[in-house]
Amino acid sequence: MFLAVFFVLTFLIGRLVYLMVFCSEYYGQKAENLHERERDIKAARGRILDANGTVLATNRSVCTISVIHSQISEPEAVISALVKELGMTEEEVRKRVEKVSAIERVRTNVDKETGDRIRAYGLDGVKVDEDYKRYYPYETMGSKVLGFTGADNQGILGLEVKYDEYMQGTNGKILTLTDARGIEIENAGETRLEPVNGYDLCISMDMNIQKYCEQAAGLEKRAYVYQTFCEYFAEAEEKAAQLTRQELERAGADCEVLKQNARGRLERAAQLIVGRVVER
Repeated sequence: MFLAVFFVLTFLIGRLVYLMVFCSEYYGQKAENLHERERDIKAARGRILDANGTVLATNRSVCTISVIHSQISEPEAVISALVKELGMTEEEVRKRVEKVSAIERVRTNVDKETGDRIRAYGLDGVKVDEDYKRYYPYETMGSKVLGFTGADNQGILGLEVKYDEYMQGTNGKILTLTDARGIEIENAGETRLEPVNGYDLCISMDMNIQKYCEQAAGLEKRAYVYQTFCEYFAEAEEKAAQLTRQELERAGADCEVLKQNARGRLERAAQLIVGRVVER
């Protein structure tokens, strides 16, 4: 009996030494991961530059607004502030604020000024994180070549998707320590892993040449539209004149007077419509 107890105690002591000495780092990391909450820091997507270094695609700083249910101490104040600043309905905001989850995203792509105002409230459980939104300074110029990105800043078409893995970068993280209830531990601070921005992409396109080409194509298109409308209204005028003559034969009135009136109305309508098309 004594030997059995001795061997059991020896085994337990040996196991304890093994866990505390040889496996301490492994279990320490697991415990730390259990008490850490992660929030992403978006990496800035690489820019697209033309042959002269002109920026064709870049990023604008925006914010992502999130709430952590377990940390909210004044839910009504949080709801009121978010409704006021984000322009959302109270029902939408309340649904997100009262949802029991580790972290609930309320809205993305919020402009930086609004994000700063929300941060200034100093409300517990409300997180304002950095984010980026893709921005094209020349709007649609070269859009079929450049392509575009989605809401998550991931390439969808054109060069944006072809070189996505090089331009998207690596997101960083904000790590905060929490207790068993998920509430941040005071004075524990945050660990910040900085993001790595994506690579810039330099292409052979010349913005000035592209601009002239698109202007020339636009003029050609407008000329085609004008010609099409002229042909249409010429045909319409002919039909109107025929109809007028039929009416004149029955009424016995002056054919030329009504033809001139019809022609004048059609020409004014054609000028008005073509003018609006050209303006667009």
